[in-house]
Amino acid sequence: MQLYEVAVDRVLDVELRDEFIDRLNYVSKDIVSIEFIEEPKVIFTLEKGTEEEKDKIKRMTDRFYKSYKFFKNKVLYDHNIEVPNKKDVWDELVSSQAVVKEENGVVGISGVCLELLSYFSDQIKKMGEELGAVEYKYPTLIPIKTMQNIMYLSSRPESLNFVSRLNEDMNLIDDFSEQAKTIESDVDMSRLGSHFQTDMINSSAVCFHTYAQYKNRDLNLTDKPLIIGAEGKCFRYESKSMRTLERLRDFTMREIICLGTEEMISEYIKNVTEKIKLLFEEIGMNYYLASANDPFFVEEFSIQSTFQRTFGLKTEVNARLNGNSSKVAIGSINNHKDFLGRSFHITNNGKVINSSCAAFGLERCVYAFLNQYGLDKKLWPQIVRENANP
Repeated sequence: MQLYEVAVDRVLDVELRDEFIDRLNYVSKDIVSIEFIEEPKVIFTLEKGTEEEKDKIKRMTDRFYKSYKFFKNKVLYDHNIEVPNKKDVWDELVSSQAVVKEENGVVGISGVCLELLSYFSDQIKKMGEELGAVEYKYPTLIPIKTMQNIMYLSSRPESLNFVSRLNEDMNLIDDFSEQAKTIESDVDMSRLGSHFQTDMINSSAVCFHTYAQYKNRDLNLTDKPLIIGAEGKCFRYESKSMRTLERLRDFTMREIICLGTEEMISEYIKNVTEKIKLLFEEIGMNYYLASANDPFFVEEFSIQSTFQRTFGLKTEVNARLNGNSSKVAIGSINNHKDFLGRSFHITNNGKVINSSCAAFGLERCVYAFLNQYGLDKKLWPQIVRENANP
């Protein structure tokens, strides 16, 4: 192991520090740990401290500081209440087998976790129905050609989960079958790449299926927007940032998606925000709403995040954890303006539509609730005890 020290341009607040570390985790698989000491210095522990690895770290560090606009996320609404539990429940969930960990970021759930996941899903689905949502069930797979409508492969390459299949060729199939006898874990795609076709990825968000569904169509809306509710499995690879139920590679997302005019979207965002407040306050969650951005790996990230923060296009629902010492984003409200309408050629009476979605990571909702109320149901709010049934 080798230590490598990098001096950075300025001190980061905690939120930006976490974002910075998340970006750096993708730079090299040889990075063992990253920590800040006597800011603005960062210490990296490297398995192999080659000059190439050090150069990659320096390049990403320079890119982050050069291109990132240092906006501080603004708290828009705060519901800061006392909750009975102040400690992390991860070890207890694993020891009780309420969570079964298969791989880093890949888990199964049972017991209280499964009960609460169903409960949160039902409550958010009900919220959508009150707003007029039509329910859909979308597939897990999504074609790469669909995602390339928004150039997703180039903007989020680090998080992609590709789905590959063997080509229809008997010789290649027989060759792979023979070589597979020696495979213990990973398939070396660099050696067997010609055997495979990759035309799908595991979907990273549910709403992309909605935009594909209405691609090249005119919605002919009059006085009401089109609102869709959907739940599905989503997949994002997050390197060393994957942990507990906060960051999973394979997770469940429920969304309420809205397509319409700019005025319809503004009204929808106002209404869904109020319903989110009502839901989480009724449940008794310690949470707050804050302006946010979607982090992108490439340099265009800075442009997009600046745009989102400046115009207030993304609001996160953040739940406090561990006695207010940390937080996790359990949901978000996103205003896409006309970006996805233009990208998928969706119009309304000839004019490009605007769109929005409210999205919730259900495992994160479960984890946040249990970190605030613990596993003893006697301490849970009555409304949850009575409705989160096995």
